[in-house]
Amino acid sequence: MKKTLFMFAALVMLATSASAQFSNSKSSRASSDDSRGAIGVNVTYGTEVGSVGFGVKGQYRFIDQFRGEAAFEYFLKKDNVSAWDVNVNLHYLIPVANNLKVYPLAGVTYMRIIYDYGTTVNDALSALSDWERFYNAYYGGGSSSTSSSVSDESSTSDGHFGANLGAGIEYDLSDSWKIGFETKYQIIGKGSSQVAFTVGAAYKF
Repeated sequence: MKKTLFMFAALVMLATSASAQFSNSKSSRASSDDSRGAIGVNVTYGTEVGSVGFGVKGQYRFIDQFRGEAAFEYFLKKDNVSAWDVNVNLHYLIPVANNLKVYPLAGVTYMRIIYDYGTTVNDALSALSDWERFYNAYYGGGSSSTSSSVSDESSTSDGHFGANLGAGIEYDLSDSWKIGFETKYQIIGKGSSQVAFTVGAAYKF
């Protein structure tokens, strides 16, 4: 975890340094990207959730270097735990080379984690029921009293609001398409904070 946080801090420092250099340099190149909006898809790995998530996003650049983004992600189930989150972030775009930008980001997040233990319990009860039928077949006895299912309340979920801090980099493939990489620290209470690593692609308009 310490190594992950170090990598995250290094990326944020890199974006901050690039921002300072861009602001202080009179010869910095202005962005040639005239697009205002974009829609796209993401693939994300969350360190706390421990699984891969897939998501969609929408972006709008309302001032030259300031861009807003709203995104939704669903993390696949692993060890009977799945999750989804909604993020609203503000990006400060910094052109560093032709078609290449970096950006620090800050925003808010809402994450909901779903704990589904029904499958595990049902499997255990099914195995016990099979053992009882085997025992009764060879040694005699009444009918099995073990239930092969549990109630519908076999899952629970927990949701929290939090803050996002991070940085990213994106490259314009053409006038219409771009790709990018982003990492952010999601500061969420009750032990749910995590670092999220994201790669994505978007269509610009």
